[in-house]
Amino acid sequence: EIKNKKPTFTIQSGYKDAFSIQLNDDKDGNLLLKKPLDYETRSNYVFTVEVNDDVRFPADNSKTAVTRAEVTLIVV
Repeated sequence: EIKNKKPTFTIQSGYKDAFSIQLNDDKDGNLLLKKPLDYETRSNYVFTVEVNDDVRFPADNSKTAVTRAEVTLIVV
């Protein structure tokens, strides 16, 4: 249920100067560019994004889920 979702997205390794993650209305993460990417400078980016989803259950049963995903971007 969307109202119970409270995810936190974190770019784990480097490239925080080039990318950010913003929540949309469904509380999913959108990867955004902070600056233009230049193929001649770097042809690809590989990094890990961690999602910590602090799902709100009834007060007596609070749980947290953590997921990691490797992201590969190829600049063309």
